[in-house]
Amino acid sequence: MIQGNSSSTDAVIVLDSDQDLADLNISANDSGRQGLNLSSPGAAAAFRSVRIHATDMAAAKGTLNDLIRQARITPGDGIFDSNLALHPNSSLGIAAMASGYVLIRPTRIGDINLDGAVTISDFIDLATNFGRTGVTWQEGDMNYDGSITISDFIDLASNFGSTYGGNVLPISAADQLTLDSFAAAHGIAVPEPAFISILLLASLATLRLRRLQFAK
Repeated sequence: MIQGNSSSTDAVIVLDSDQDLADLNISANDSGRQGLNLSSPGAAAAFRSVRIHATDMAAAKGTLNDLIRQARITPGDGIFDSNLALHPNSSLGIAAMASGYVLIRPTRIGDINLDGAVTISDFIDLATNFGRTGVTWQEGDMNYDGSITISDFIDLASNFGSTYGGNVLPISAADQLTLDSFAAAHGIAVPEPAFISILLLASLATLRLRRLQFAK
């Protein structure tokens, strides 16, 4: 239990290892800041996680999802990771795992099932829940506004085929067609994944350099 105190000073716990907990309660509405900082290491693909072995996993997931949202609104209150900036295009995700616990960990935006990569499996989960409200990251609410909208799809599509560690996965023609079809049905174009944009810029820069050299 992380709660306020009589002097209204901050009560923020900073992790230095993964944690397995029976429960987790944070009184984020108390005076001062009450928070849990995962403080993941900065190395590529490194992260800290919390596993909550709650009796009622659905209720625990909803409460913990709200605490992640709270920290986005009021930094330091709730559940957060102060080192997300060290991992590009990442966010805290939450999911109730089949093995019997609620998992919280930083991952690539779009990685709904928290396996570390943004794949067609994540898109299927989002598409299945598209338009729902009162949902969590695991259903596809990646911006923590409580709804699954086209904004969440764009976030997923922008990171499709990438991993938390920065690796690039091949995208099959069938998967690309699935994304394109969903986007077309909602009147938008599928955004290019970030790594494609980077490769395109690098290619253009190389081509420009060669032209300059040839002109000399």
